[in-house]
Amino acid sequence: PGRGSPKDRLPPAPRKRALVSVGVAERAVHETPTLTHETFKALKPGLSAYADDVEKVKEVFKASPFLVGDDCVSIMNGTDEGVSAWITINFLTGSLKTPGGSSVGMLDLGGGSTQIAFLPRVEGTLQGSPPGYLTALRMFNRTYKLYSY
Repeated sequence: PGRGSPKDRLPPAPRKRALVSVGVAERAVHETPTLTHETFKALKPGLSAYADDVEKVKEVFKASPFLVGDDCVSIMNGTDEGVSAWITINFLTGSLKTPGGSSVGMLDLGGGSTQIAFLPRVEGTLQGSPPGYLTALRMFNRTYKLYSY
């Protein structure tokens, strides 16, 4: 390795992504609400206010002009939430444009749960993963084997 600061040794794309992630996290820390959970939940707008009442969410959708089936609303499990977030972040960063290109891992530290999703590069990670932690996802004519928990 040559001389210089660690910042100079990072490839351009990961350095940029790291700076974006830090900025988002720093901003989120300063915007933490000080209301109690129940008060915050009651004031929170949109469908998320009904997160614990699936039937109420179904009513809201059925009153909309959209075609809605009986099984259109459900509570997403943590694995699916992690996979959805992985798709979102990798789509937004352009990582899905190049087949075989590098991707970004995702860690979501939520209020009552944590999700992690990444594309393992080491075969041992795939082989040693607990049952249910790997998800095969076919998207853009490519199959991704994601680790998600």
